[in-house]
Amino acid sequence: MDQGSSITSLDELERQVAKSPGDLQLLRRLAWGYYTAGRLDDARRTLEGALKRFASDEELQYTLGLTLKRMGELEEAKKICQGLLDAIAHDASTRSRMLRTLAESQIMLIERQGVSS
Repeated sequence: MDQGSSITSLDELERQVAKSPGDLQLLRRLAWGYYTAGRLDDARRTLEGALKRFASDEELQYTLGLTLKRMGELEEAKKICQGLLDAIAHDASTRSRMLRTLAESQIMLIERQGVSS
């Protein structure tokens, strides 16, 4: 059983990550939990730390882009999303196609807010 599947609170996720700091799934869940709770500085710190260990993880990259966008750091958010698009450009998997669509949508929204190419 996935140890993160029954964890419901941020406090419990924090405890689990402290016990298993290399668990990618727990790090993703904690970062997303912080993001959805509006704890953007915590989300960013968690994502940036996780990306030091899992630099090629597309979900972490995308969530960092979302977090930066929500923080108002539009140029940096766009750069992260564009980097994600570049990284998955030749990957035809369903997961990559989904992430590509999401990242492209975020870039369009950012550009509507005034950050150009």
